[in-house]
Amino acid sequence: MEQGFRVSLRAGKYDGEFQTFNPLLTWNDFREKEILFRIIEVRKGAVNITFGHGKKPVYDHIGYLVAKEQHDLICENARKAGWKVSVGERRTFLSTPYKFRVELQTRCNR
Repeated sequence: MEQGFRVSLRAGKYDGEFQTFNPLLTWNDFREKEILFRIIEVRKGAVNITFGHGKKPVYDHIGYLVAKEQHDLICENARKAGWKVSVGERRTFLSTPYKFRVELQTRCNR
């Protein structure tokens, strides 16, 4: 891509079924098909940007990959600030008072 990002995932609904259109496929391989993309993920180094189809065209949230200790401290501080904290099995969402969400995902310390 022009800014140095590479596509790592493209998933969408085509002919009533969810399919992937990942590299080595290029846009020209499916440009003429009517695909409703659910998610497109691009990466550059440690930066991962995910674009997804939602109900409204909004900038929904930003996500961070953090260590378990950081996760717990961030959640504690968010609760103290009065933010809603929704801890899930795979990811946690912090809801700010400004209707913006922060996603936390944890990784194993190595």
